[in-house]
Amino acid sequence: MESAMSEEVRPRRIEMWEFFNENVDAAGPRRLGGLADLSAGDRKAAQFFIGALKGSRRVLDIGCGAGLPALYVAPYVGDIVGLDAAPNMVAAARANALSLALSNASFQEGGLEALPFSDCEFDGASLCGVLESMDWPDVLRTIAEVRRVLEPGGRLAVLEQDGHDILTTKPRREASIRCEKGRLWLQITERRGDPLGEVQTRYFVCPESCSGERLREELGDETRRMTATAIGELKPEDTVDAWYYQTAPFDADTLGGLLVGHGFVALTTRRERVWTEEVLLVTASRA
Repeated sequence: MESAMSEEVRPRRIEMWEFFNENVDAAGPRRLGGLADLSAGDRKAAQFFIGALKGSRRVLDIGCGAGLPALYVAPYVGDIVGLDAAPNMVAAARANALSLALSNASFQEGGLEALPFSDCEFDGASLCGVLESMDWPDVLRTIAEVRRVLEPGGRLAVLEQDGHDILTTKPRREASIRCEKGRLWLQITERRGDPLGEVQTRYFVCPESCSGERLREELGDETRRMTATAIGELKPEDTVDAWYYQTAPFDADTLGGLLVGHGFVALTTRRERVWTEEVLLVTASRA
């Protein structure tokens, strides 16, 4: 970024787990009820994982969030362990397990790129919207770790947003003004293609500053609006914080190639609308 803004305000990198740790509800409901109480999208996701992992002896839910899908797979398996790097997510999952009186579901903190488990410890594993929240190097490390902790023949179920439409129809770069919970920011999205991913950068602006007043006037009564405003138009002294994260969008070919390249076989893949977007539902077994 070639403006004076970029010279004075250098966005710090955050990991997606840090974002979700401070915004637990952004990953779905903090408090989960029974299967019948879920939204149609959450229920469809839970049923996919139940169908893929039913009958497993010991399952690992990687990036478990507040407990979806682990809490719903639990009644159909021997036991299930949920792992998440975000302490607040783990706390929410534990509270949900307690409220649902599940004795075979446990949750712990831990990084996903170096799983704190022994080789071949599990015969089932799940990834729900996890890989799309990482950059490509972390994706590679995580899949290698998943293979390590699964025993031969162990089953893997994956749900990830299908990035095909984003990668083929969205602009390479776009900007938007957003306001949420009293915070005003200019968000820059840069799409670098599959599998290099996206970079989301947020410049938080004081709403009462000159820059903030101008952005709020453009935003009007909306909470989000696309804009032609460039970073250089903001005054550096009006920016109170700035950070960015990187993510890795997938299409079916990239996700399938990733799994095959790490020793998974018997892949099944389907594209389906879950929640408000198309997702990829993939099952595989460790060779």
